[in-house]
Amino acid sequence: MPLSTTLTDGLTRKLPPLIPSRHRSTLDYGIAASFIAAAPILGRSKPRAGLGCLLCGGAVFLLTRLTDYSNRGTRPVSMHTRRELDLGLAAFTAVLPQILESDDSREKGFFLAEAALLTAVSNLTKPSGVYRGYRRAA
Repeated sequence: MPLSTTLTDGLTRKLPPLIPSRHRSTLDYGIAASFIAAAPILGRSKPRAGLGCLLCGGAVFLLTRLTDYSNRGTRPVSMHTRRELDLGLAAFTAVLPQILESDDSREKGFFLAEAALLTAVSNLTKPSGVYRGYRRAA
């Protein structure tokens, strides 16, 4: 991971969790919306960057829809699993400009800032109790 994301991870792991899990979905929708809103802006000059924004925004949105924020077992992704997936998505987001072969500092800065935000939100979320397992609706 790039230095900014690694520093964010190191700093936020030492802080106590501040974000209740019931408010986490609102932040996740905001992160997904920022990716999707940036797609046409970054996509004008570099279509690959716009596609990368849509890819990351869609991934965050899909994870948000599948995450069980209340830990009742009503959705397939637990908060513990979501934390691991968020850190992986943050790492992917941070290296996406290199994958897309983008040298533009504006695009690189956007993806690094989003990766740092994903890492911070993930590390600062309070666990919502014991995970009971996923139960499918009958």
